Amino acid sequence: QQSGSAMRSFWTGVLAGILVTAAIVASWMLLSERAAPALVETYLAQSTWPGGPKADRRFTTALQAVAPKGSAVADLLAALAEQGFSVKASAGEAVFHSGGWVCDEQFTVKWQADPHGKLAAVDGSFASACL
Repeated sequence: QQSGSAMRSFWTGVLAGILVTAAIVASWMLLSERAAPALVETYLAQSTWPGGPKADRRFTTALQAVAPKGSAVADLLAALAEQGFSVKASAGEAVFHSGGWVCDEQFTVKWQADPHGKLAAVDGSFASACL
């Protein structure tokens, strides 16, 4: 009889452990979603479904409004970094990942500078991948 009681306690503990682990994993997945910065939110609000050349043009237009041609590249980089983009200045690229565990949305900003550190061109693109 003690053996049956011990076995029941063992399986009860295993089940409780599984449930606690599942709750922790579910909480992590829900809370790990990263909110998009203001620049990206503005872009998303203007798009019925972000993606494709038309949406990329809207994102580029939003970027050009923030950093017009001839403005200081340093100002663009500071604004992107402030909003959570990972800036790779030497590559002329900044990337922001939004979404969560089901879908990953990637916003990419590419720019070119003139010899004086002024913005010669800026371009935005969007990619999405879902499970």
